[in-house]
Amino acid sequence: MDAMNDIQKIRTQIEQHQAEQEQVLHRTMSVPEKELREKSYSFKEAANILGIVK
Repeated sequence: MDAMNDIQKIRTQIEQHQAEQEQVLHRTMSVPEKELREKSYSFKEAANILGIVK
């Protein structure tokens, strides 16, 4: 019976993890595109910020 309990615990943990990932995905997908663009950088912008010179 210990094996069955272990399997049930693992199944519960997987289900909890999946539910958390769905919440993260929902929050990520609900961010407006304009806001995402305002918080992102092009490759050149990131290189300039980091002081990387070609």
